[in-house]
Amino acid sequence: MSELTTTTELYARIALLRRKVLLHYLVRRALFGLLGILALIVSLALMSFGLFLWLRPRIGEVEAIFAIAALQVIVGGVCLALAVRQPASTELDALAEAEATAFAAVGKIVSGIVDRLRAIAELLQHLRRDVGIARAGMGKVQSSLWSPVTRRTTTATEHLVPGRPGPTGSGSPAE
Repeated sequence: MSELTTTTELYARIALLRRKVLLHYLVRRALFGLLGILALIVSLALMSFGLFLWLRPRIGEVEAIFAIAALQVIVGGVCLALAVRQPASTELDALAEAEATAFAAVGKIVSGIVDRLRAIAELLQHLRRDVGIARAGMGKVQSSLWSPVTRRTTTATEHLVPGRPGPTGSGSPAE
């Protein structure tokens, strides 16, 4: 049982450490993403206005608006792709592997315990069956030993009961 406790504790520690690292990455990414979004909004607003002022005399107002919108869609798509991308981390890979190994060890120990309990249950079932057979055999032996004695005792004492015929044949003790 000590091995199970130790392995379970190791698994719990590794799993907790992995979750902490994942949470750290998530918080860091969310913070940087939020700052990046705020900076992009402000800079895009200023760039859009500047670009519009520069393009309006060259291509016209409507064309300038469409050109700026297309540029913002491209920049937004690139930013979205970078935000969704999962970072490659050797630390996370190592923790995931350690967690899987610890979980497999816990499973192996638990299956060993279950196998031992099955063997004990099977042994108890055989023992119960053998005790039942032994009781049945003892019952037959006892019945064969006690029935002649009971018959002899009953026959020998029947004459002492009033109203029953004794060894002589009449029912009175005076005979």
